[in-house]
Amino acid sequence: MGILVLGIDGLGLEGLKSLKRYGLLSSVEYLMERGIHATAKTCFPPQTIPAWISIFTGVNPGKHGVFSFFKSTKREIRINCALDVKFPTVYELFSLMRIPVVMVNVPLSYPFPLLYGLGISDWLSPSKRIFVNMEDLPRSVVRIAQDFEFIDPSMKKFLSDRKMCMELSRKIDKRRWVVEGLLEYEKFEDFFVVVSMLDWVFHRYYRQIKSGRPPRHILKLLSSVDRYISAIIRKAMKRGLKIFIISDHGFRVYNKIICINDLLRKLKYARGVSLRFISKRTKKVGLRSLRKTESRPLRYEFIGTLWSLAINFKLTYPYGSS
Repeated sequence: MGILVLGIDGLGLEGLKSLKRYGLLSSVEYLMERGIHATAKTCFPPQTIPAWISIFTGVNPGKHGVFSFFKSTKREIRINCALDVKFPTVYELFSLMRIPVVMVNVPLSYPFPLLYGLGISDWLSPSKRIFVNMEDLPRSVVRIAQDFEFIDPSMKKFLSDRKMCMELSRKIDKRRWVVEGLLEYEKFEDFFVVVSMLDWVFHRYYRQIKSGRPPRHILKLLSSVDRYISAIIRKAMKRGLKIFIISDHGFRVYNKIICINDLLRKLKYARGVSLRFISKRTKKVGLRSLRKTESRPLRYEFIGTLWSLAINFKLTYPYGSS
């Protein structure tokens, strides 16, 4: 008996409750009622890439070495890939044991350095391709995988929201057909499938979805995602696979006012600088008058996860020793 690890990017319990009002993701609710579910704390930073790698390796970002989408060196900034992960993933361990696996859109899986089975690269990979490493794999199965529709996130720059949702819905329906076909092939024992579209929708429309006022084209796109997820679950149940549904992070709406200087001062990461101290310093360089200036606190509104937080204000070594 094999397993299905179905990753739904950006789906927390709060988001699941919001979608339930529209009659979406009832298949996930069905499994929750008949299985075991819990809320797990995500990693720091709570971003897509380090969180998924932490899930599949079992170690925190300080050990697997991936903290964001990008890797910075002295000479370049580039997108991370599977070769940057310092710990083996669970699907690589399966491959070492010669257990056939299928990987579909798993973040940071490309270029599949160690895979026995079939892999379809994720949306971050520079080359959209199918990787096959398995003896006696029928050509018909490979042809099914080759019909997988890749999604280019940059298309939102050229298409309106309505047209982009229509294009995404078409691609999702094609993906559903491909994954269902791969689930039919019984020599594939274990499946790792990640659905990314829900995260993309939540990042922009989570407030409207939660308040009950999403645009109509967004509801149509969410319905396509729901059909995709439900079809995967139905096929897995038909085969008798053990199903694990996981997510990297959830979403929440925040409205806060924050002053970074005050925060750093309270946490004792910065000392207050008085106007008298500044006046003494400026007189030494020839400035005789100094006007008191105040910086307004930064009022921000963000949804979901912190996108590029570089400082952990609570711990000196937030990730432990590598």
